[in-house]
Amino acid sequence: MKRSKAVALTTMAASVFVLTACQDDSVEAAVYRSVDHCISDGAFTLEYCESNFAQAAARHEEVAPKFTSREQCEAEFGVGQCEAGGEQVAQGGGGGFFMPMMMGYLMGSMMNRGAATQPLYPAQGGGMQTAERTSVGNNTGITNVPRTATAAPTVKTSTVSRGGFGSTATSTSQRSGSMSYGG
Repeated sequence: MKRSKAVALTTMAASVFVLTACQDDSVEAAVYRSVDHCISDGAFTLEYCESNFAQAAARHEEVAPKFTSREQCEAEFGVGQCEAGGEQVAQGGGGGFFMPMMMGYLMGSMMNRGAATQPLYPAQGGGMQTAERTSVGNNTGITNVPRTATAAPTVKTSTVSRGGFGSTATSTSQRSGSMSYGG
């Protein structure tokens, strides 16, 4: 093989490797704990910070993981990190749920305006995570997050109930199958 063909093939192989390496699973997004934090970063306008926070706060009760008791929620998100949701629990009645408190929000950056604005919650071991439980780590401001963290969260319509010792976690909306009656 001629030297020029060998150099061309080597260069082409190196280019493919570089392109593949650049297509990792992280993307740029903006992560903030509050509107003030967003504003003080200086990367966005007051209006952009406020409107994205309002969007995340509006989605909070829709997308947050839900639990039948405060203890179940705190077992996953930490003591003091959960709040009552739904009108009935907030007013002292039954039929509501518990969910983690919103501890920040994720929004698109200048390079990734397509990121879904959404609330963030405490993650086990520190940092923050999405409602889908994708960790975005401890970094704030414009930072790299897993690509899956920028997808729009799904609305949570079920409440998680966890049993005692030896039980498995179940979700009331995920149970299926037929019921049989003895006879």
